[in-house]
Amino acid sequence: MTIVCEPDVRAARVLAAAIGGEVRAVPALGEVSALLAETGARCAVVLGAGLDFEEALRFTEHLHVDHPAVKVILLRERGSTVETGRASAAGVAAVFDPAAHDQIAHACSVDGLRADGQVFTVFAAKGGCGKTMLATNLAVALRGAGERRVCLLDLDLDHGDVASVLALDTDRTLARLIAGGEVGELLDRGELVTAAPRTGLDCILAPVAPGDAERVRPARIDRLLRALTSRYDAVVVDLPARFSPAVLVALDHAHHHLVVSTPERPALKNLRQTLDILDLLGYSRAARAVLFNRSDLSAAISAADVAAVVRGPIAAHLPSSRDVAASINQGVPLMAAQPAHPVSVAIRRFADRYTPVLPTANIARAT
Repeated sequence: MTIVCEPDVRAARVLAAAIGGEVRAVPALGEVSALLAETGARCAVVLGAGLDFEEALRFTEHLHVDHPAVKVILLRERGSTVETGRASAAGVAAVFDPAAHDQIAHACSVDGLRADGQVFTVFAAKGGCGKTMLATNLAVALRGAGERRVCLLDLDLDHGDVASVLALDTDRTLARLIAGGEVGELLDRGELVTAAPRTGLDCILAPVAPGDAERVRPARIDRLLRALTSRYDAVVVDLPARFSPAVLVALDHAHHHLVVSTPERPALKNLRQTLDILDLLGYSRAARAVLFNRSDLSAAISAADVAAVVRGPIAAHLPSSRDVAASINQGVPLMAAQPAHPVSVAIRRFADRYTPVLPTANIARAT
């Protein structure tokens, strides 16, 4: 759905006709918020040229707090470069002349930029469950023998561990998004991606400088994920253990929600809370998979305890092994260093359930 906010009734009608599809036109910004609260839909919002520029920017900034995945398009007659830059910093996805109907209509397609790349989010409600270990090894498994391009995105903006786990330099991180610029161009120029040796993965790392995490806006993460799905066959996103605005953006984009836990009672309690929150947020259970790490240490936890928490099947049981910690200290995922290891085999079997639906053609397109 597209929401057009334009005080000029005639201009709103013209825009609605040009955009096509399901369009709701309202004259005031307050009505946009009411519509979003009512529908809960992931949609595009067009702020017409009849709105005050400063008011439109303030509205966009506040909008992305509650609705980080909403795509905002601003219309300005003879907009200046300064205005465009300020709009981008506020979270506006694009600025168009009101007469550019074809461009506006294309931009209003929420899924218009999504290609066939699949997004996997990896979440754990409690630290120490092996979330980053699973994300890195899953990314290697999905890449296979190199027939698929895979990007590993560290979205734990405050305490990301991907760089440490893979022993990568942090010269290029998500902090590059703070300065603005078109996200696709940043990717194409190699300003965001760090290659991980011995894995074939492209990695986008979490910020490391104090204060940078708070400055990476959810709207920029939204544009980044759109760009990544058009360039990679699979995108694995390592999430923090909390439902932040950036996390909600990633969950909205994801085709597959992977939730990791371990067989201890505190972890199970947090797992149940996480699953309940995902249900309340309206995410499909069909896209969800629960994985148990170090599951062979579960002697004190009965099958009934686990069943009461998960209320569904366990997608994978990963055994415990000291070799996992050793691989992390060496900076090489176990999947790459020891593909026949029991932990690697368990992760590969889990990954195999998804590989039939992953594309393989993006390699040619991206080179």
